[in-house]
Amino acid sequence: MPWPHRQRGCGWLVRQDVSLIFEVVRNKLAAFFLKEKARGRLARRADTRRMADFCLATIQGAMLMGKVQRSSQPVEAAAREAVAHVKSYLVKSHP
Repeated sequence: MPWPHRQRGCGWLVRQDVSLIFEVVRNKLAAFFLKEKARGRLARRADTRRMADFCLATIQGAMLMGKVQRSSQPVEAAAREAVAHVKSYLVKSHP
């Protein structure tokens, strides 16, 4: 009986591995945002899963653009914008 990756192609295994890596990173980001939300540092309206997906997709897309353009500028710009977006969910502390 042939190996499963031979039936689906080796690309399937690579996609599966990359998908698992993204899931681990997404879960770690979501857990971080959830802890911050529980501590009252993020607004109640913050969707921690969507925030994690946004951060992961933004950085991955920026890294691809940076590789294609052979420039760190897309990564730096995307990181700045991602930080600004995440900061929009911060709860202002009252002294």
